[in-house]
Amino acid sequence: MKIIYIICGSACIYLLQRELYKKYWNRNLFASVYFTQHAITELEQGELCETIVNQKCLPLPMLRVKFEVDRHLDFI
Repeated sequence: MKIIYIICGSACIYLLQRELYKKYWNRNLFASVYFTQHAITELEQGELCETIVNQKCLPLPMLRVKFEVDRHLDFI
């Protein structure tokens, strides 16, 4: 009987956690992408910085961030 309680309890916790993340995962979550140099010329090296800030109590075990840049940029 204990095993049934454990399974039901685990399922309830999982469903509650899933609903909390659906509702609150993007609140107070900020992402920015920028170059450290204002301008560079050909064959110079620059730096691309990506900053993600999570200002909420929910931890994010995994986060996927996508951004687009010009296809003529070469990343080394």
